[in-house]
Amino acid sequence: METYLVKNIGVSGFGGEVFCPFDVLGQAVNKLYVWTLCAEYQLTGSDLGMGTASSLPVSLTLERRGTSLEITNHQIPPEGWSDGALEKIFPADIIERFCMQSPDCYNERAIRLQQQAEQSARDFYNLAP
Repeated sequence: METYLVKNIGVSGFGGEVFCPFDVLGQAVNKLYVWTLCAEYQLTGSDLGMGTASSLPVSLTLERRGTSLEITNHQIPPEGWSDGALEKIFPADIIERFCMQSPDCYNERAIRLQQQAEQSARDFYNLAP
Protein backbone atom coordinates (compact mmCIF):
# COMPACT_ATOMS: atom_id res chain seq x y z
CA MET A 1 0.00 0.00 0.00
CA GLU A 2 2.82 2.43 0.77
CA THR A 3 4.18 1.85 -2.74
CA TYR A 4 0.82 2.92 -4.19
CA LEU A 5 0.74 6.03 -1.98
CA VAL A 6 4.32 6.97 -2.92
CA LYS A 7 3.57 6.56 -6.64
CA ASN A 8 0.15 8.28 -6.65
CA ILE A 9 0.12 10.76 -3.75
CA GLY A 10 3.74 11.61 -2.93
CA VAL A 11 5.68 14.32 -4.73
CA SER A 12 9.44 14.57 -5.18
CA GLY A 13 10.03 18.24 -5.79
CA PHE A 14 13.77 18.17 -5.06
CA GLY A 15 14.87 14.82 -6.50
CA GLY A 16 14.75 12.94 -3.19
CA GLU A 17 13.04 9.71 -2.17
CA VAL A 18 9.40 9.79 -1.03
CA PHE A 19 8.03 7.83 1.91
CA CYS A 20 4.33 7.60 2.82
CA PRO A 21 3.55 6.00 6.18
CA PHE A 22 -0.16 5.85 6.93
CA ASP A 23 -2.84 5.12 9.53
CA VAL A 24 -5.88 3.08 8.59
CA LEU A 25 -8.99 5.05 9.56
CA GLY A 26 -11.57 2.44 8.53
CA GLN A 27 -12.94 0.40 5.69
CA ALA A 28 -16.08 -0.36 3.74
CA VAL A 29 -16.93 -3.11 1.24
CA ASN A 30 -14.52 -1.98 -1.48
CA LYS A 31 -12.91 1.04 0.21
CA LEU A 32 -10.06 1.58 2.60
CA TYR A 33 -9.71 4.96 4.27
CA VAL A 34 -6.25 6.07 5.40
CA TRP A 35 -4.45 9.17 6.61
CA THR A 36 -1.00 9.46 5.07
CA LEU A 37 1.95 11.73 5.43
CA CYS A 38 4.03 11.65 2.25
CA ALA A 39 7.43 13.24 2.72
CA GLU A 40 10.40 13.54 0.42
CA TYR A 41 13.85 13.18 1.93
CA GLN A 42 17.19 13.85 0.31
CA LEU A 43 20.73 13.40 1.51
CA THR A 44 23.19 16.28 1.32
CA GLY A 45 26.55 15.00 2.45
CA SER A 46 25.61 13.23 5.66
CA ASP A 47 22.63 15.51 6.40
CA LEU A 48 19.10 14.23 5.84
CA GLY A 49 16.68 16.92 4.76
CA MET A 50 12.94 16.94 4.17
CA GLY A 51 11.71 18.35 0.90
CA THR A 52 8.12 18.32 -0.33
CA ALA A 53 5.59 16.88 2.12
CA SER A 54 1.83 16.55 2.48
CA SER A 55 -0.47 15.10 5.13
CA LEU A 56 -3.99 14.18 4.09
CA PRO A 57 -6.80 11.62 4.09
CA VAL A 58 -7.10 9.22 1.15
CA SER A 59 -9.96 7.00 0.04
CA LEU A 60 -8.60 3.90 -1.71
CA THR A 61 -10.79 1.77 -3.98
CA LEU A 62 -10.06 -1.94 -3.70
CA GLU A 63 -10.81 -4.75 -6.12
CA ARG A 64 -10.42 -8.46 -5.53
CA ARG A 65 -7.95 -10.04 -7.96
CA GLY A 66 -7.79 -13.76 -7.31
CA THR A 67 -6.92 -14.20 -3.64
CA SER A 68 -5.65 -10.67 -3.07
CA LEU A 69 -7.00 -7.13 -3.00
CA GLU A 70 -5.58 -4.56 -5.38
CA ILE A 71 -5.85 -0.79 -5.13
CA THR A 72 -7.46 0.36 -8.37
CA ASN A 73 -8.16 4.03 -7.66
CA HIS A 74 -8.01 6.72 -5.01
CA GLN A 75 -9.63 10.01 -4.07
CA ILE A 76 -8.26 12.89 -2.05
CA PRO A 77 -10.07 16.03 -0.96
CA PRO A 78 -9.58 19.11 -3.13
CA GLU A 79 -7.16 21.72 -1.87
CA GLY A 80 -8.78 23.86 0.78
CA TRP A 81 -11.27 21.14 1.67
CA SER A 82 -14.29 23.25 0.76
CA ASP A 83 -17.63 22.65 2.47
CA GLY A 84 -19.14 19.35 1.44
CA ALA A 85 -16.01 18.10 -0.33
CA LEU A 86 -15.05 15.71 2.45
CA GLU A 87 -18.56 14.29 2.72
CA LYS A 88 -18.52 13.38 -0.98
CA ILE A 89 -15.48 11.14 -0.43
CA PHE A 90 -15.59 9.98 3.20
CA PRO A 91 -18.37 8.67 5.48
CA ALA A 92 -19.12 10.75 8.58
CA ASP A 93 -17.53 8.26 11.00
CA ILE A 94 -14.27 8.39 9.02
CA ILE A 95 -14.28 12.20 8.96
CA GLU A 96 -14.55 12.14 12.76
CA ARG A 97 -11.29 10.15 12.82
CA PHE A 98 -9.47 12.97 11.02
CA CYS A 99 -9.05 14.57 14.49
CA MET A 100 -9.89 18.01 13.11
CA GLN A 101 -11.59 18.96 16.37
CA SER A 102 -8.78 17.60 18.55
CA PRO A 103 -5.41 19.31 18.13
CA ASP A 104 -3.71 16.81 20.45
CA CYS A 105 -4.94 13.85 18.38
CA TYR A 106 -4.11 15.57 15.09
CA ASN A 107 -0.63 16.59 16.22
CA GLU A 108 0.16 13.15 17.69
CA ARG A 109 -0.60 11.50 14.37
CA ALA A 110 1.37 14.11 12.38
CA ILE A 111 4.43 13.75 14.62
CA ARG A 112 4.26 9.93 14.64
CA LEU A 113 3.88 9.66 10.85
CA GLN A 114 6.70 12.16 10.30
CA GLN A 115 8.95 10.13 12.61
CA GLN A 116 8.07 6.97 10.66
CA ALA A 117 8.83 8.68 7.35
CA GLU A 118 12.15 9.96 8.66
CA GLN A 119 13.09 6.53 9.99
CA SER A 120 12.26 4.98 6.60
CA ALA A 121 14.49 7.60 4.98
CA ARG A 122 17.30 6.89 7.45
CA ASP A 123 16.99 3.18 6.66
CA PHE A 124 16.96 3.89 2.92
CA TYR A 125 20.09 6.06 3.10
CA ASN A 126 21.78 3.74 5.66
CA LEU A 127 22.03 6.46 8.32
CA ALA A 128 22.33 5.82 12.03
CA PRO A 129 19.26 6.71 14.11
